[in-house]
Amino acid sequence: MKLKSLFIGLCWVFMLSACGDRPSWVLSENKMESLLFDVNLAETEVNLNYTVYRNDTYNNKRQELLDAVLRKHKVTQQQFDTSLVWYNAHLDKFFKIYERIGKSYTKLSDTLQTQITEDTQRLTELNRVNIWQGHEIYTLQSTGQPDNTFSFRIDSVDWERGDHFELAFDVLGINKSIRPEVVFYVSSNDTTVSNKCVIEINGSFSRIVYPRSLAAGTVSGFIHIPKNPAKGMLVLSNFKIYHKKPLEFTRQKLKEIQSKENRKLFKQSS
Repeated sequence: MKLKSLFIGLCWVFMLSACGDRPSWVLSENKMESLLFDVNLAETEVNLNYTVYRNDTYNNKRQELLDAVLRKHKVTQQQFDTSLVWYNAHLDKFFKIYERIGKSYTKLSDTLQTQITEDTQRLTELNRVNIWQGHEIYTLQSTGQPDNTFSFRIDSVDWERGDHFELAFDVLGINKSIRPEVVFYVSSNDTTVSNKCVIEINGSFSRIVYPRSLAAGTVSGFIHIPKNPAKGMLVLSNFKIYHKKPLEFTRQKLKEIQSKENRKLFKQSS
């Protein structure tokens, strides 16, 4: 039936090819542009979800997606096919349609990129919880104990496989004489994992530790300025300890959001 429809359409095209006017049975340029825009979006959905469409029912699922687009635009398969034939015989009009579609894609791409950026920021906040309940600003002196050390500790912290913890703060006061040491621990039962380093530059600082045990434990550590005769003060600000989810979790959520946003664009109208 589909081949028969195409054959009939071709016959009509050849008979009317001498005339540049669009026959009444051919979709208008605006209608064709809108339809082809959504058809190409449907193809993008197929490409983004190739694992869903590569099985034995690939052609059926793909056709179902195209049928949904046609129903949305209240166009039959025959109307679409014969209109494609006519526009292929009038390439000047077809090229103008795709030129406008290209501009629409650019606009859509910018919109989606903005949405993805916003979603990424939102997911980052959802998957990164600050568990530090203390102050955000601390000062250390280089003149010796107790002013040259700041210790922190959070007890009875629960976590799941793949979770990790991040120590983050801004630091000001680093110079040739003041190079603080940082030790960041995660302890559970008889297992302790640590991250040790020396801060050598001013600015944002962060360190991450991955627990080895699934049992609840303690997150702790300290920042220490080795005693030296040079007087100086170190300022720690925006002090936070984040409990973070695995990167794979965030990637999966982002993929789900991207696919969902794409499907919205050509969802069948009720």
